[in-house]
Amino acid sequence: MRLSDPGAWKREYLRKFNQFKRLDGNHLKIVQATVSSVNTSNNTVQVKHADGSTETFAYDALLISSGVSNGFWRTSKIEDWKQINQSISRNAQDITKPETNLIAVVGGGAAGVSTAYNIKKKNKHKQVHFFYSGDLPLPDYHPRTRRVIAKTLRNINV
Repeated sequence: MRLSDPGAWKREYLRKFNQFKRLDGNHLKIVQATVSSVNTSNNTVQVKHADGSTETFAYDALLISSGVSNGFWRTSKIEDWKQINQSISRNAQDITKPETNLIAVVGGGAAGVSTAYNIKKKNKHKQVHFFYSGDLPLPDYHPRTRRVIAKTLRNINV
């Protein structure tokens, strides 16, 4: 859905941290940046922000959330809110360009299935090819689910 309907994806999934209860300035400080160094002797952490600036913070308790690497759109690059929105729009526009007639989706997990399905449903005139290892997508799912998903994709010419 991120590529096929970026507006809906943003409404459903793109959230700023301040939208979550109790993640406010009274309880903790949230910093989205790359950790450059941690000094456990004096309880400080140095970070590099999306704009390239660095900052050092003192801490009582430090939680480093390293993020996730699953999902085709994730990179190791730290982006600010504007950069994230631009990236989403740019990637979705690439799919809808008239010269983009053939789209290959590689990987048979849930993200691959969802991507192939949603792109084809939104862009019926485009060829969407779906590549995965094995006989059926979704290798960790129940065999019946795997067969139903494979049939669904075949029925829409993926």
